[in-house]
Amino acid sequence: MQIYGDVVLLINILVNSILFLLTAWGTGISYSLWRIFAAAAAGSVYSLAEVFIDFGLLYTIPAKLLVSAVLLLLCFGKRPVKTFLLLLGVFYAASFFLGGAILGWLYFIQNHGWLERSQLALQSVTWKQVSGGLAVGVFLIYFVFKRMLSRVEAKNSLYQLVIDYAGKAVQLPAILDTGNHLRTMLGRTPVIVVDYQALESILSEQAAQFLRETPQEFWLSDFVECKDRAWLQRVQIIPYRSVGDCSMILGFRPDRITVLTPDREFQVDDVVVGMYPAELAGDRSFRGLLPGGIFAESHIISSKIREAGSVCA
Repeated sequence: MQIYGDVVLLINILVNSILFLLTAWGTGISYSLWRIFAAAAAGSVYSLAEVFIDFGLLYTIPAKLLVSAVLLLLCFGKRPVKTFLLLLGVFYAASFFLGGAILGWLYFIQNHGWLERSQLALQSVTWKQVSGGLAVGVFLIYFVFKRMLSRVEAKNSLYQLVIDYAGKAVQLPAILDTGNHLRTMLGRTPVIVVDYQALESILSEQAAQFLRETPQEFWLSDFVECKDRAWLQRVQIIPYRSVGDCSMILGFRPDRITVLTPDREFQVDDVVVGMYPAELAGDRSFRGLLPGGIFAESHIISSKIREAGSVCA
């Protein structure tokens, strides 16, 4: 069987590039396309050497681990040890998953027993068949990783939010919603969306009574009838768009917002609290949605390490 070096290089560059992209996506680490291409090309040269050079030491398990680490270093640069080990683990998970998907696809499309004629089956494989397996593998990895990461992110992106207003404070769980790009009509101020029932304890009796007794569809049209004039001076109108719907919600400017992470607390400025007229989560596992840019330096007034023993539910 003839082996063409240029074909081996091109195929390995393609597959390696896909693996590095999946690794970057799976870990959420930023990447550079030129570094991915450089690492993919270097890995392809390593694979090509295995075909034409008989030097078994280069292809032992320790050597392969070392080469993988060097390629990841070339692709993503120097990272903390924990992050680098995560990159290595996700890279191998994606590699094994993708390789298994390709073999599974080739077995699936064969018309004869795989074990009986495995050598013949491999020799008769076409590039179209390999490409089909590659596409199936990438498709499966994307959806499996997406499902796994969504669960992990749901836990890792949960914070405690402290809202101070008129001498009162309320603490509630909130998640970081990178898709939350809500801005006020005036000033284009970022918006933290909160279940309005979670805010009743810090509002005045007049404001809370208005929200309770006024039908939600009339909040915007009738909010000037609220008797709490101090609160009205802080009210903001927030437009939002969902699938097939454009609407607005009512918001107000609090005195202070504090976001608590497991090890730090951030006081943020220039943020409006939008009052969502329903529960954000049926089980109340979270009651607020933090905008994606909440931790941008332009919004942080101060940041400090939380004291030992602080509890973040």
